[in-house]
Amino acid sequence: MTWKPRDIRYDWASIAAPILALTIILLYQHLASSDFWRSLSLKDEASDIAGAFQMYAEIVQILYALFVGSVIGVCLALKEMSLRSRKPKLAILSLSLNGSLAMFLLFYLVRE
Repeated sequence: MTWKPRDIRYDWASIAAPILALTIILLYQHLASSDFWRSLSLKDEASDIAGAFQMYAEIVQILYALFVGSVIGVCLALKEMSLRSRKPKLAILSLSLNGSLAMFLLFYLVRE
């Protein structure tokens, strides 16, 4: 049996792309800034400000990761639709979900 590009199910990969991007960025944030959160003191005003800036930076990282994951999901859903002769329902669902998420995040990130 030879491998063909039609054998890959891009629609499932397009659904998993934003979830995988979110998982990776949360794991990165846990490993990268866990020492920072443990070192904050509750009685220092400078720690409050530093914590607020760090929280804002982590939220922006999550939004960018979701945006990249949803754009990758849109591309994979379009690839699935181009390979199949009939339009798969799962690829259409993934295209609509990832596309709407990407457009919402693009609007939000550009506005910031």
